[in-house]
Amino acid sequence: MNKYTEKKHIRQFNTSGTCNPISDFYVSRSEELQKALENIKGVPGKTGGKYFTMFASRQMGKTTFIEELVGKLDKEIYEPVVTAIPVSPKSRVKQKKFS
Repeated sequence: MNKYTEKKHIRQFNTSGTCNPISDFYVSRSEELQKALENIKGVPGKTGGKYFTMFASRQMGKTTFIEELVGKLDKEIYEPVVTAIPVSPKSRVKQKKFS
C-alpha cells in the first residue's frame, strides 16, 4: 500500500455519550484526571478519600472523564460506583432577566 491507497481513519465529532479516543476527536485531560485520583486515593503524607464535583456545560467531556477515571480506579483495589441524577428541564429554576 502507498499513501494514496492506504485506508486512513477519519475521526468524527461525538455529540452524545462517552467519547472513544480512537474514533472521536478527544482532548486528554491528564492533569485533571491525576488531581481527581489524588483527591480520591490521597497523597502519601496527606489525607485522602475526598469527594470532588464537576461543573461544566453540555458536551464538555464529563461522562468521558468519569469513564476514564473509573477505568483507572478499577485496575487498582477500588470498586468504583457511578451514579447519575438526571435533571428535568422543568425542575430548573428560571433565570430572571434584568434590563
